[in-house]
Amino acid sequence: MDEESYEFDFNGKSNEEVLSAFFHEIRGSVSSVVGYLTMLNLMKLPDGNNEHYVEPALKRALVIQDRVNEVFEYLDEQRKGQ
Repeated sequence: MDEESYEFDFNGKSNEEVLSAFFHEIRGSVSSVVGYLTMLNLMKLPDGNNEHYVEPALKRALVIQDRVNEVFEYLDEQRKGQ
């Protein structure tokens, strides 16, 4: 698996802009994780692995996705309000 490297340019950026860029990157990554875990969960892995590994990981990933979306929406509202 190839790892992508991201560097943020903090020069001249507000805290909101930096956080927005950061959460945008997290949002994409979490969406990928949720997608892959959803596919694994639908495949019904043998030996109860879905119940012990995939389902709990998917639930946690969905919670993280919700929180990231909440922060991203908050930052977007803050940016629009300025």
